[in-house]
Amino acid sequence: MLAAGLACITLACTACDRPSPAAAPRKVVLSIPFSGGAWESIGKALTAEYAKTVPDITTELVKQDNLESQVDAVEAGTVDLALEDAETAYLAFSRGTEKQATPHEKLRAIAVMFSIAVQVAVPAQSGIARIDDLRGRRVDIGAPGSAVNRSARIILDSYGIKEGALTPFFSAPDTLQKFQSGELDARFFYSAFKHPVIDSISHQLDVRVLPIDRARLGAIQEQHHFLKLTTIPAGTYPNQTADVQTVGMDVLLLCRQELPDALVYELTRALFASIPALEQAHEAARAIDPERGPTASIPLHPGAARYYSAREILQ
Repeated sequence: MLAAGLACITLACTACDRPSPAAAPRKVVLSIPFSGGAWESIGKALTAEYAKTVPDITTELVKQDNLESQVDAVEAGTVDLALEDAETAYLAFSRGTEKQATPHEKLRAIAVMFSIAVQVAVPAQSGIARIDDLRGRRVDIGAPGSAVNRSARIILDSYGIKEGALTPFFSAPDTLQKFQSGELDARFFYSAFKHPVIDSISHQLDVRVLPIDRARLGAIQEQHHFLKLTTIPAGTYPNQTADVQTVGMDVLLLCRQELPDALVYELTRALFASIPALEQAHEAARAIDPERGPTASIPLHPGAARYYSAREILQ
């Protein structure tokens, strides 16, 4: 009996000495709305940096159908993080989306990331120097219903230019060829800078990007509250020797409210530590700045707020 009892004790102690199985790493899923450009380049780089620098997680990058489907996915819990524009985030948080028309109360912000900006490109030989000069010209204002078209109409309207005052094109192909032949005098773009089409054209044709007057900002914001002054830095495009003032909108890094505070703190810390790698992925990441981080259009996640408070950015 004594021997059997000692054997049981030995087995029990051996079991106690065995290390418990390590917890499986948590998967963190980041969503982007578009392929290509700053959204995908920065999204890929950020998921890679998170996988390397945040303990006990794995990462995955996925693409949703559009901006609204992203906030729906965050709200539903099928993705954890998303790169999202400030307007879509605010409207979803406050009233919902077309498919889910109730407030998305689980949405939270981690940081302001980069900007998407209106960029009006013209051939230098066109003689167009200001938005006012577009009257009577052939101008591509983007496909009907697109973000490009909406922003183009708002900006032209702020200058008192109606569609009938110009010859409109609607996302016509072969911009370089049309610029060279004189079939097209200007084209509106709306994206992070630098825009690959403008950059490509600029290596073959002298192109300038038109400034938007600060005095027009009030009229612009009456129609689009989230557009604000944005600067395209000198040297973004070939032969661009000075900064160009335009208007643009913030892109946010969103998360779901239920994510643990400690995890979101680490994600916020790692985001700003990863800026050099993100800048290598796309120039738009140069705009990522902890000082801008808390200025999101929806409430911050407590884990992100703790990071900014520790940095004395948020009081």
